[in-house]
Amino acid sequence: MLGLEVAFERKDAAGKVVAACYKINDDQFLELYPGLTAEEERRRTHIAFLTADALRMSRYRMFFSSEKAKRELGYQARAYRKGLEDALAWFGAHGYLA
Repeated sequence: MLGLEVAFERKDAAGKVVAACYKINDDQFLELYPGLTAEEERRRTHIAFLTADALRMSRYRMFFSSEKAKRELGYQARAYRKGLEDALAWFGAHGYLA
């Protein structure tokens, strides 16, 4: 997927991938759960980038809003998959991916 190294995949009894973890670099991994129902996806799908800094920051409760970006910059949210593809392409083009 997207040229990333597969760190591991979990398969069901029929051999279908139910979870996959892709290596972005030595400290970051991307977790994917293909084939979920809409309800399962709503509850479970997430992108987890765990770094030492992220772990330290997880002790603090922080809340963010995109309202200021919408109001002052005309920001519009878009599909996560397109955003993820663009972000990975940018990081790859700038030498951040292993």
